[in-house]
Amino acid sequence: MDSNGTPRCVNAALDYLERKLPISVCEGKDPGRIVGKGWQHKRFTAAAVESTFARHPEANVGIILGKVSGIIDIECDSAEAERDFAALFADAEVPVTPTFTSSRGKHRLFAWNAKLEPIGKCDFHWKSVEIRLGAGGKAAQSLLPPSSTDGFAR
Repeated sequence: MDSNGTPRCVNAALDYLERKLPISVCEGKDPGRIVGKGWQHKRFTAAAVESTFARHPEANVGIILGKVSGIIDIECDSAEAERDFAALFADAEVPVTPTFTSSRGKHRLFAWNAKLEPIGKCDFHWKSVEIRLGAGGKAAQSLLPPSSTDGFAR
């Protein structure tokens, strides 16, 4: 709860909705515990966000990745992963992209591309870098700030 007694993530969730992002509401990192099976198909309204957080005030907020959001998450949980990530761009500059840091490392959000769909995986690793696609009709989501399970700033 914040100082006004509002659940920690409710205002952020409403802001993400205003930005037209498909969000998930999670117990820990698991949206299925609150929303149930098929969580990746659930689309929240502002009223549903408020009522869900009223019932689950310690819930976290995430984004559904892939075609539905147009976003993928590239996660680097170590210094080695940061070096591997930089190597993906060889001699080119790493693009500037929305980035946030969890207790384990940086999450960088990139635009999803239809060419990713044939990969058919929701996520995979390249060396020590985790790439969360939400491709192949499979669900993937990542927690967003101010979620606290993974050490995001509150």
